Amino acid sequence: MLFQHVDIVPKTTLPTTPVVTPSGADCVVGARELLRDVANRDQKGSHAYLIVDDGHGNPIGIVGTNDIRGRIGSHNLAERKRWMNMPVETAISGRFCFDRLQSEPAPISAMTDLRHCTVVSQNDRLIAIVTPDDVLVSWRSVETMVAQCQKDHVTELPTRSVFDAHLRAECLRARRDRHSVAVILVDVDLFKQINDRFGHAAGDSVLHAIGQTLRNSFRSYDMVSRFGGDEFAILCCGCGPGEIEQTIQKLRTAMQKLEYNASLPRPIPTASIGACVAHDLSQIERPDQIIESADECLYFSKREGRNRSFTTELGLEGAARC
Repeated sequence: MLFQHVDIVPKTTLPTTPVVTPSGADCVVGARELLRDVANRDQKGSHAYLIVDDGHGNPIGIVGTNDIRGRIGSHNLAERKRWMNMPVETAISGRFCFDRLQSEPAPISAMTDLRHCTVVSQNDRLIAIVTPDDVLVSWRSVETMVAQCQKDHVTELPTRSVFDAHLRAECLRARRDRHSVAVILVDVDLFKQINDRFGHAAGDSVLHAIGQTLRNSFRSYDMVSRFGGDEFAILCCGCGPGEIEQTIQKLRTAMQKLEYNASLPRPIPTASIGACVAHDLSQIERPDQIIESADECLYFSKREGRNRSFTTELGLEGAARC
């Protein structure tokens, strides 16, 4: 893959022809490079953003160097150590989709002549470069908008589409690195009664409070999302045999503390939980299988009277637990 850098001289004196110079590959990092190595290599901060390459010449996302530093600079020592040893691909908030079957890219001589491009800016800030057949958009100009599209406005958590994409990526990584992937589904019990009795605004406040409680109960590298309606989904990696029970107990303890939130309607709702841990991803044909198994456990929890949890662990002898 060939990347080129276009130097745009700010106008007052914007030239008719942009100055094009080779940029090298210092703005491209491999998906499997460790975050600590990338941070150490880019200490001068020469690039605000880095393109993440899957190792086969395909860009799969963009990550900000400040975001990398923020992760490996976590105040939690254990999480900081974990982040430093995680690959760059785990820091991508949204992945690119591209056609893997497309033909080889055209040689540079066949590409649009950059002398015919138009620079689009606002308040001296580059927004895009328009060519006769394409628009090259500044990531900085759309980053906030992309982040907002990936966030549920009630709970401020990632949406299901983001969760699904993250699960697929983590399953690929787990199959390669041989660690476990766990999905925890949390369903608010009798949530409809809250909406019917107190109104949807009260229901939204309950969902927001539960969402933030869940987010604060997990590690910074675990994904907590609103799965839909009154259901939440959590993605955890690296759980050992039996450890999911401890995680769920910690979650329940945090949920009980909602009793002290005077702004929430009474009674504070309970939650039914279903979880599945896949220890051997080679036995998983589709990432959705983990969700389906967790959903079955959630069904058992609700069928048995709600406010309880069922878990299953795939890839272990005698995995089912309750």
